[in-house]
Amino acid sequence: MKEATQRILIAIIGIPIFLLAIWYGKLFFALLVTLIALFGVFEFYAMTEMMQMQPQRWLGFLTTVGVAAGMYWEVPAVVLFVLMVSAMVSLGIALFGLNARPITNAAVTLFGAVYIGVFFTSLIGIRESGVFASYGSMGHFVMLLFVGVWMCDTSAYFLGTLVGKHKLSPKVSPNKSVEGAVAGFLGAALVLLVVSFSPWLPELTLGMVLLLAVIIGIFGQIGDLMESWLKRTADIKDSSHIIPGHGGVLDRFDSMLIVAPITYLLCQMHIF
Repeated sequence: MKEATQRILIAIIGIPIFLLAIWYGKLFFALLVTLIALFGVFEFYAMTEMMQMQPQRWLGFLTTVGVAAGMYWEVPAVVLFVLMVSAMVSLGIALFGLNARPITNAAVTLFGAVYIGVFFTSLIGIRESGVFASYGSMGHFVMLLFVGVWMCDTSAYFLGTLVGKHKLSPKVSPNKSVEGAVAGFLGAALVLLVVSFSPWLPELTLGMVLLLAVIIGIFGQIGDLMESWLKRTADIKDSSHIIPGHGGVLDRFDSMLIVAPITYLLCQMHIF
């Protein structure tokens, strides 16, 4: 009961703040996303340390901040520059360092910075991309991504619990089922379809709805499985306990880690 109460209280307080940040955008949203990404990077490095690795935490944090700045300024060259410098510094440390498994540690450092730092801060790039006619519409679009992911997760959980019989990936996540995955896809598609017929986001076309349904309903669930695999590898239940009743940042935003960068790339390609 205590955990359920904590989950409800955090949702009541946290969701409005997060939605307000998305609606307002600008530096407020950029700083919030960057902070969440930094916590996510911290959790990832903590997991790898449980597996006897030694990531260069400070480098991962600086890389995340640098990439977030590039996303906010809408200068992809800054993102590329930050990643190049990070790679060279990490490899330099591996080359001249005296710690064990230097190449493995360098790889883990860079993977964490990309998988969480780059992928999650793609949300900033989407919010500032100006793909739709107004800045407000871009806020609605980012909100829609989160609503779609939440609907996918909720549908997959409840329908999977009720009717799930066929395991989706028993070695990675024994509780997830094929039926739940299908329900998640349909739940995301349904909420996207409803929005497409509303005045909330008039720029949203049927083609965009179908594409977003695939991104959220399929690739989002792959992101969920990937985070489950990381936790299973580290032999932990939650990525951390930073969010009372909910676990860690990676537990809450694992699907978005894949949804955000794919959507950002499609925005840059003017498909959205």
